[in-house]
Amino acid sequence: MKQHITPEQLNELSEKGMKKLKKWWKPKMGDKFSARLVNVTDINNMPGDELFRFVYVMTEVNETDDNENRKFVPLLSIGQLIEFLGDSQIHNFHPLDRCVEAPNSTGWHVVMGKEYGGVTHEKDQLCDALWEAVKEILEK
Repeated sequence: MKQHITPEQLNELSEKGMKKLKKWWKPKMGDKFSARLVNVTDINNMPGDELFRFVYVMTEVNETDDNENRKFVPLLSIGQLIEFLGDSQIHNFHPLDRCVEAPNSTGWHVVMGKEYGGVTHEKDQLCDALWEAVKEILEK
């Protein structure tokens, strides 16, 4: 079972969503994170889009860090994704619905509350379904 979002999934966030995620995250020892890299797009070394590609593990925490101006962003675990959704005060959030009522459905379902239109995010991996819900909140 997949335990963390990937650097590629971080690339799906807008700058607005990225700032919200950085503000929420309180780094702890052992947290996985990724740092921005510049993607060189041509022979003249002109910088292109900034991308997240590599995974690092937090070995030291600086309590005085300015969260929003960090160059690195967390690769959230399943637990952190659930914690984020709880902190976001989603009242009708049902994260662990394996959808036994729909025998043709094979994925995990995350059902958002009324304030998000009751949208259901369905993915094969629980981590991915939770990430879709978190991403929706970050981008709102």
